[in-house]
Amino acid sequence: AMSITPRNALRAAPGLRLFIMLVLISLASPVWAGWLPDGVPVCTAVGYQGSLVSVPDGLGGMLCVWQDQRAAQLKIYAQRIDATGNLLWTTNGVLVGSDPSFHPWICPDGVGGAYITWNSRPGGYGSIFVQHLNASGSPIWASAGISIAGGNASSDNSLPVCAGDGLGGVVVAWVQQYNPPAPQFQVVAQRMT
Repeated sequence: AMSITPRNALRAAPGLRLFIMLVLISLASPVWAGWLPDGVPVCTAVGYQGSLVSVPDGLGGMLCVWQDQRAAQLKIYAQRIDATGNLLWTTNGVLVGSDPSFHPWICPDGVGGAYITWNSRPGGYGSIFVQHLNASGSPIWASAGISIAGGNASSDNSLPVCAGDGLGGVVVAWVQQYNPPAPQFQVVAQRMT
C-alpha cells in the first residue's frame, strides 16, 4: 500500500520554508522511483508558508494548497504533483485569488484540476471564496475567485472546506457567526458548478 505524507520542513536559511512531500511504500523500497529520497520541494520561496492541505488528485498524484507570505500579505498558492514526483503547475505554486487570504482547502475536480476555497476579510469581515483550476493550473472562474459568502457587521464567515460532488461540481461548507442579539454559530454549505 502506498501513502503520501506531507510535512513542513524548515531548511537552511532562516525564513525559508520548504514543503516536502514524501511517498512511502510499505513492503517495498522506502522511496518511489522518481521521488527524491528526502521528498520533493513543492515551494522554496522565501518567507512563511503554512496551513498546508494536501489530497490525492484522483489520478495517482497529489494536490496541495497553502497560505503563503512571500510578499507583504498572506496569499493562497496551489500545486499539483504527479505520481512520479514532477511538479505540474508553476514553480513555487499557482497564486489563487488576489486579496489577503487564509484558511485554504482543496479538493480534486475529477479531471486533474482542483477546487480551492479560502477565507478573506475584505472590509474587515470574513468572506468565503472559491476557485476552480484546470489540469494545467489555470483559473476557470474569475481570476480572483468567486465570493460565495460575503461578511458584514452582522455575519462573519470562516474555516471553509470543500468536497467534489461526484457530478463535476463542488460543495463548500463553512462556519458562519451571526449576532442577533448574542453571537450564534451555524454551518452553511453551497454547491457550485
